[in-house]
Amino acid sequence: MTRAYERDTYREIWRRECASRFAASAWFSAKFCPQGDIRGKEFLTRSCGQILLCTDGRGWYQEWGKPAQPLQPGDAVSIPAGVKHWHGAAKDSWFSHVAIEVPGQNCHNEWCEPVSAEDYALLP
Repeated sequence: MTRAYERDTYREIWRRECASRFAASAWFSAKFCPQGDIRGKEFLTRSCGQILLCTDGRGWYQEWGKPAQPLQPGDAVSIPAGVKHWHGAAKDSWFSHVAIEVPGQNCHNEWCEPVSAEDYALLP
């Protein structure tokens, strides 16, 4: 297991490159710090899909051009490849999830424009 800190996120990578083509290529847990504002949060697209399993705290998931969806423990989100989105903690709560990468070739993220501070401020 490796641990990493990136901006407002603590990650633990549990496993990479499963032997079976039907298994996830990687999974990890992530813990997002509470965000009083949205600095450093961008939309992104993934070349392979991802499944988020919410485990603790409160957070948000939003696809480009759609309303944000609240996330809490027990929620699951299936994010298809190529869907522009962001996810992270609510303003007043930590947010943790397990992320499962859907298998694919040369999976990578493409970081896009920042989440609007005005839009984030409107979230309850």
